[in-house]
Amino acid sequence: MAEVKWTASSQHHDWNDRRAPAAFIDALAQAGLVGTVEGVCGWDEDATRRTVKLQGPGVGARVMAEIPKKEKHPFLKAWGSTPSPWTLTVGISRFVADEGRVAGLNTFVFQFDGAAYEDEAGSALLLAAFHAAHSPDTTEFAAIHPLARYEALETGEYDSAVTLRPMFAGVFWASFLGKGHVEQFDRAVLARLPPERVEWVDGGKGLFVVTTPRLGEATTPAVEAEMLRLTEVFREARRR
Repeated sequence: MAEVKWTASSQHHDWNDRRAPAAFIDALAQAGLVGTVEGVCGWDEDATRRTVKLQGPGVGARVMAEIPKKEKHPFLKAWGSTPSPWTLTVGISRFVADEGRVAGLNTFVFQFDGAAYEDEAGSALLLAAFHAAHSPDTTEFAAIHPLARYEALETGEYDSAVTLRPMFAGVFWASFLGKGHVEQFDRAVLARLPPERVEWVDGGKGLFVVTTPRLGEATTPAVEAEMLRLTEVFREARRR
């Protein structure tokens, strides 16, 4: 399988203490998706690119510490070659407390080779990491999908996003909705989602949706048809 995209974003969580993205990275490391972090850079890659060797327990906090503390618009790109080549980026926006949201969008994007995660066993490992990384307390929306189809869907069938294109464009192989997003939908309509596809967590504050147990099936016509069908349920459920 070609490259896979794992993305997370939020308008309603404060990531400025950097704990949320650090926890995402820790979940990746604990699942074996990230081995040694070999390099990092900031907005200006040529001026800030540097070699590092970060690994082991607590690697997420050490990676996030590579962003200068007084950075006005915190951003980091990191990369490595184990267990296979991967890259991740983190962008953090200023949190406006009296509005309860950020001035922009918090973003986290992890791209990796999906070959080891195509079958049911590999997919189960990936989904366990997805569950470990994201909760209603840290994440508003997250998704995993093969990169090429992710991008094609965003500009094709999902061009008219369910909420916002950088966030919930539509249902992907695995999706998560947390605080700030899940409240936008009528639960009575969401009850039409197949129970085997969904998992409500934290007393209904978060929702995981998985369209098939196998990542390798994510781009098949049957699964894409199911993704589109589930997306329509969310469109109908959205409160205006």
